Amino acid sequence: MNEIVLESSYTVENYIRTHIYLQKRIRPSPIIINFGGSFIGVIALLNLFIVYDAYLKGDSEKAVGLTFVGLAVFSFMFTIVWIFNFTLQMRRYKKAVRKRFDRDSAASASRRIVLDEKGLSEEDRFGSRLMNWESIIGLIETEDDFYFFMPSDIRFLPKRWLAEKQLEPLKNLIKSNLREDAERRFQTAKT
Repeated sequence: MNEIVLESSYTVENYIRTHIYLQKRIRPSPIIINFGGSFIGVIALLNLFIVYDAYLKGDSEKAVGLTFVGLAVFSFMFTIVWIFNFTLQMRRYKKAVRKRFDRDSAASASRRIVLDEKGLSEEDRFGSRLMNWESIIGLIETEDDFYFFMPSDIRFLPKRWLAEKQLEPLKNLIKSNLREDAERRFQTAKT
């Protein structure tokens, strides 16, 4: 029977790295983007009036120049809004994780993970959980982690927990037991 047994505990960095990876897969906050888009739209409308005024006065060179300057400003502003959104979300998330990540929490508890033909079972001092292979609808392998997607949950397994000799048997176990219609991906980019 193929069985891979791991014993370790998650760190704050594991959760932050996973959150960053999952945020890249999900679009940014619509509130910030809509606010930023509205702000950029108002500036664009203002620029349009200035360009139109210059065109009506017969200064077409100024109108063309203002159009390009306006496009550059809009691109810059949209980039700033996007970066601000991501930075704000990450700062809030890191602060919340570090605040709640104490030695008595379930997040930092030492755990035993067993991967076998039945699925992925996880046991810690708070209880045990079994994720059957049939319940896993997607798997993504990155350079640092394995992400197991269930319909209402996500589990991640840091590769640094695995010994070098366990990595290939784990991949074979996944190939032989993961359901056929499950999404499988390997991403070489760092998470």
